[in-house]
Amino acid sequence: MPRALKVLRGTSKKKLPVEPEGRGDLWDPPSYFDAAQKKEWSRVIENAPYGILTGTDRDAVAAYVVAVVEYAKAVRAVRKDGQLMTAKNGTPFQNPSLGIANRQALLISRLCASLGFNPTSRASLGTSESSFNGSAPGSLADFTAKRPKPGSLAEYEAERPDFDN
Repeated sequence: MPRALKVLRGTSKKKLPVEPEGRGDLWDPPSYFDAAQKKEWSRVIENAPYGILTGTDRDAVAAYVVAVVEYAKAVRAVRKDGQLMTAKNGTPFQNPSLGIANRQALLISRLCASLGFNPTSRASLGTSESSFNGSAPGSLADFTAKRPKPGSLAEYEAERPDFDN
């Protein structure tokens, strides 16, 4: 178990082994992201469990964001064209977008677990209020002060690459 998780859980050991820590901030999305991916990046960074992700996690977060956006695109394509399509000779076949959606869903599930993005992985953090008291350097208040202010809920819902768009 990573040292940070042991500290958050309130380990009884006085001396924990030193382990390498992630480095850097995780604010800006990769330059190769399109508009939908940049919006999803902002949502993910803003809502990620506090104090866990660093710049070292950039590639894993980027993979998660791409998977979420591609999943949404694939689900829209399946909704539009159906799960089964018909070849020119009349033979039915599975919509290729269904396979894409399924693969992205598996990737999302795995990345959620490793990044603390699902209830089970968040519960394993076992945080206490003292972990987030807002007074230490790098506190939640510092974190939110650095982030750009989000728009309204209506703006978010209108721009998010969800299934209803």
